[in-house]
Amino acid sequence: MEREAANSSCFMVVNTGILMKWGDIIVKRDYIVHARIFKAMSDENRLRILDLLREKERNASELLELMDFGQSTLSHHMKILINAGVVGAKRQGKWVVYHLDGSALGKIYGFMEHYFNE
Repeated sequence: MEREAANSSCFMVVNTGILMKWGDIIVKRDYIVHARIFKAMSDENRLRILDLLREKERNASELLELMDFGQSTLSHHMKILINAGVVGAKRQGKWVVYHLDGSALGKIYGFMEHYFNE
């Protein structure tokens, strides 16, 4: 566990990126989570997938019909988007249906909002 001293108080940095004071949580942006979301959104194919999912929920077959790559590439992109929390997946019968996950997008909006409102 990594430790820092600041203003004669003991702090510890935990692997989630949140700076914690012994007994109290100091509110800090979770940079690791934000970086993961930004990284997931930093590919033009993944941005196109997000645009398609913004229109409506879709399964892999529907996405593949609209994209210019194969199943393995789609699986790779979906894994990154799901792990970042930007896309959610739910099983409907034999299909996995993908949808936007507003909570991750809301985190990014909240993070970026203070840059635009100054």
